[in-house]
Amino acid sequence: MAGNLKRDYTQISQSAEQAGLSSHLNLVQELVLSPDNNRQFQLLEATPEILEAIESSRKIVFRGEEEDDVTLCVDNATFDVRIAETSNTLLLSPNCIWPQRDHGSSFQECKVQECQTWAIPKSYLELRKCGPRIHKLKRLLQENPFKGVDDTKENKYTLKDLLNKVQASEGELLAAIEAMNACNIDGYWRILDESYKEQVFQCIINLVEEKDWNFHNFSLGECCDILEELYPRYIINHCIKCYGTIDEDKCFLDEDKVCRQCAISILKPAGKGYALTDTTSKPPVIWLFQVSELPPDPYVRFNKLFKVRTKWSLEEIEPYIKDLATGSQSLNTILLKYTRTSTDLTLFSKCTLIIGFYGCNAERNTDYFTERR
Repeated sequence: MAGNLKRDYTQISQSAEQAGLSSHLNLVQELVLSPDNNRQFQLLEATPEILEAIESSRKIVFRGEEEDDVTLCVDNATFDVRIAETSNTLLLSPNCIWPQRDHGSSFQECKVQECQTWAIPKSYLELRKCGPRIHKLKRLLQENPFKGVDDTKENKYTLKDLLNKVQASEGELLAAIEAMNACNIDGYWRILDESYKEQVFQCIINLVEEKDWNFHNFSLGECCDILEELYPRYIINHCIKCYGTIDEDKCFLDEDKVCRQCAISILKPAGKGYALTDTTSKPPVIWLFQVSELPPDPYVRFNKLFKVRTKWSLEEIEPYIKDLATGSQSLNTILLKYTRTSTDLTLFSKCTLIIGFYGCNAERNTDYFTERR
């Protein structure tokens, strides 16, 4: 840093030559501390997604309530934010000139330019891409499910409210809202009460069967006209979208979704990620075990899974853990961290079984997970 002593270009050039330095530009930049160098600045690491958002003037938002670790969100991505210390000297200057790549002289006249330094930060914000933290979304929406009669203004959230509370980008939040089959009612995002939703679904199915309509092609308007004395049209519309698609006035019910809901109605529920079976008991049984009821923390979730069963096949456990996979952690990485595997020789065909092994480090050996020795 330059002190009060001012030197001309010739003096600086002589000092540079004595130090074995040379310049291809007719410009010397003299670093000086700005009079108001106590300004508060925080450097932020710019990932490709962040840089693109800045250059295109898109919104970048820090999200998190007091009890949360802070995250940074752009349109369709969420990042963990950590403070990273650096031993390198970082200088923040508004008027520093970078040399040209070809090292050619851009200045006809030899001169010394004063370069102000606004700050000398010793840390920066480091970003790591992570998945959206949508467990809070589920908790918020479950506070006040819609039961057909809306007699309260409490515990209801607009999209803006949810963005202020849930650590996710707007795109990720909307995708999560859609995955939860939430419905926009008077500007508030609501999930339907399970019993109420089941009633509406059953009425739609009964009507289609009663009228002998084609499940893959029936009229939305006619369906709503008949059922609107029982349920609002927007609820009927929403329920059909939950179990199929709507193209203008034509409705298409998805067989897999309908069958799954029928199984849910009977068994509460059945299917991958919905229920477990035990074929070794007499008689064989099936019971409720929904992925939506599992905790979001991986360690706690695996602990609960292996309390239910000591061994899982990959096909059985995958529906209950696939939502844990994020951009930085694949499903295999999660399995390697929390499980080990063995081969059950009592089966007629070789079958990889996943065995609980909490907190261990594991590595994959050919087609099997084994404990790291």
